[in-house]
Amino acid sequence: MPTETPIPEFESFSSDTEATDTSTFADRADKVLGQVVREQRLGLPMKEIRAGIEHSYVREEQDPQLAAFTEVLLQAPNQAKLQEAIEEVKDRNKKLGATDKRKELLGRMKESALRYHHALRDVISENPGSFSADELTEWLDMASNNEDWARQTVLGVASEVAVARALPGTAGVHEVRLASVEEDRRGSDIVIEMRRGDSYGIDVKYAWASRRLGVSVHRGRFEIGISKAMLQDFELIPEYAVQLRRDFAAAVRRVSGLR
Repeated sequence: MPTETPIPEFESFSSDTEATDTSTFADRADKVLGQVVREQRLGLPMKEIRAGIEHSYVREEQDPQLAAFTEVLLQAPNQAKLQEAIEEVKDRNKKLGATDKRKELLGRMKESALRYHHALRDVISENPGSFSADELTEWLDMASNNEDWARQTVLGVASEVAVARALPGTAGVHEVRLASVEEDRRGSDIVIEMRRGDSYGIDVKYAWASRRLGVSVHRGRFEIGISKAMLQDFELIPEYAVQLRRDFAAAVRRVSGLR
């Protein structure tokens, strides 16, 4: 049973401070990941290594953005293992039926994964242009030793950030923001406020191979489907951004009964 996998408690250190210089993130990744490798070779336990890095580069760090980025790197190994455990519990529930104990366990696992997702998303959205998606994927891969998890995690978050950055300028839209943790629990990745006062939640669906951008409505919430081919780092390729704004405006008109 995956109950032996510890569920990491995640605390976000992100803030509304200005973005950190581009080179600083690469420097921090080199220092943190290099220290982990050196101290592992010396036989130090990961718990001790993590505690030392947290003290120097998180608790004592004056730049909240670097502190948040460091914490994301340090949590990557636990989160990669946690995702594997989530899939194991889901599979067990499917085969044997869900028990109250497994439902509770799965809920706590998903909550930890959700908070990590938001912490990573905040690092990306609050530091535009500071690193590429490939760089971030490489850092998380090195931190977690799990390339598939790193790639899928970055692509999932990049999809949400890219859609949120593309939607401003859509006809009738007043404000676009990334959803809070509470709003995400209810199924929304992005929240749109319209000029006439109503608001809508958006669930971003990432598909690896699809080349068709889709906008649909499901149970009162908009769903936007995009794929890797539509992304350029953390932005939609311009032609897809234009299509998204056009299709979303049309979908809103259909839902609201406007023409």
